[in-house]
Order: sequence, then C-alpha cells, then structure tokens
Amino acid sequence: MLSLSAVFPVLAPLPPQLAGHALTFLTFARSFGNILGVTVGSVTLANELSQKLPAEFVASLPNGVADAYAAIPTIKTLAEPLRTQVETAFGDSIRVIWLVLIPFGGIGLIATCFMKQIDLHEVTDDKWGMAEGKGDKEAGTELA
Repeated sequence: MLSLSAVFPVLAPLPPQLAGHALTFLTFARSFGNILGVTVGSVTLANELSQKLPAEFVASLPNGVADAYAAIPTIKTLAEPLRTQVETAFGDSIRVIWLVLIPFGGIGLIATCFMKQIDLHEVTDDKWGMAEGKGDKEAGTELA
C-alpha cells in the first residue's frame, strides 16, 4: 500500500495522456533508489565487518566476510567470548549502516518542505489518452 502513495502526487499535475510516462519514470526512480540503498548498505556492512569481526571467525568462513551474513544463524553456537565479539561486531556494523543512510532520508524529508499542494484532476480522459481520428480507429493504436 505504501508503494501506491506516490502515484497520486506524480499524476496530479499532469494530463492523463502523460500518465504512462510519469508512472514509468516513478518506477525507474523507485528502483534506482532501492538499488542505491541496498548497494550502499551492503558495501558499508562488508567494510565494517571486515574491520570489526574477529580474525578467528572470519577464518572459519569459506569466502571470508562475504559469507558473514549467511553465517548469522551459527553465531549462537559459538563459544564465549567469540560469540559476544561477533555479536558486537554485527551490531556496531549495522549501526554504521543506519548512520550512513540517515542523510539520504534527511534529504528526502527536506525535499518535502519544497513541495506544493496540487489539486487532483476532476476530469477524466474517456479515450484513455488515445487520439480520435488518427491511425487505426478500431485498434486505437495511435497516441495523441
């Protein structure tokens, strides 16, 4: 439901003929943001874990820090004090991810202060953006 909340503000100032283009750009921007967030978070986690994980834990992973996330279920089986060190390393690394990504959220919050209120359209396009009298009338293949 949250993903639909951005559709109305995008479509509000545009004529119905541009709805397809606007929604395509919205989908692109959302996907790009998701990829950017996951990439920044993953790189940050890998860098932090490579610095903070104990060497004996990293040595037990076949691919080093790259397998650290997959090894989370096995942390509870580790002996003390290694278990506490690994848990602390993961906790501190995830904290850094939050600190790195908070500015992105802050930029988004500040951007909302510059948005203006636009009323939604009350008129609909009966032809769904298709021009009458152009191209194949039966198939309606020509755009306005």
